[in-house]
Amino acid sequence: MRIALIDLGTNAVRFDVYELSGRGEPCRLHRERLAVRLGEGVFVRGRLAPAAIRRTLAAFVSFKKTCHRLGVDRMTAFGTSALRDSANSELLLGLIKRRTGIEVRVISGQEEVWLIV
Repeated sequence: MRIALIDLGTNAVRFDVYELSGRGEPCRLHRERLAVRLGEGVFVRGRLAPAAIRRTLAAFVSFKKTCHRLGVDRMTAFGTSALRDSANSELLLGLIKRRTGIEVRVISGQEEVWLIV
């Protein structure tokens, strides 16, 4: 089974594809990190900037193509602080879902801390 993980942070989006062996051991097949700067201006204006939305959407379109090429069976995507703190994050989440079929789950600050530790 091949799985993709997408971590959409305030400054960068991380994208990994793994193949799980019969015993469930992961083998990384692909890794990308793109500086989409999603949080650009969020903490001042409280909204995602149009340019940041475009950069992030382009990254997700590219990730979807890579998943197709690599035969990914399952994708999991989550977003953190910039999406929690912006008034228009639903706009970006809807665009990503419509253009790629990828559903991004916005996690709480506590979930984020738990995943980092």
